[in-house]
Amino acid sequence: MQDNIGAFLTRRARRSPNLEALVDLASGRRFDFRELNARANRMADALRGRGGKKGDRVGLLMLNSVEFVESFYALAKLGAVVAPLNWRLVADELIFILQDCGATALIYGVEFAEVSAEIQSRGAEGSDISLWLEVGPADQRQLFA
Repeated sequence: MQDNIGAFLTRRARRSPNLEALVDLASGRRFDFRELNARANRMADALRGRGGKKGDRVGLLMLNSVEFVESFYALAKLGAVVAPLNWRLVADELIFILQDCGATALIYGVEFAEVSAEIQSRGAEGSDISLWLEVGPADQRQLFA
């Protein structure tokens, strides 16, 4: 693994696995470094299994959440380039940014399913995205190739 923020999480999980890493105040969910690292690894493996690779540009369309942190670390472990998106933008603005940065994947929160579906419905005109990953607090993921 390259030396990046993803490697930091792996090292921290080995050094202090039971140390609290993340608390979601809204839901009360708590994660230690071992759990956060395992969740990020699972997401990185899922992305890799769907063709994600080092150097891919991946849009993140999410609110501040556990899933955002998990996705950020997963992309670092994969060696992908994170393109965080402003969730206040409309589909046309998001499409412009996704095309401009060359994104080939989009990870989005369940609350952005509608705008993501609009982007996806435009096909090649909308973006070059071939991998769509919906994440939500119930830890239910939907992978769309």
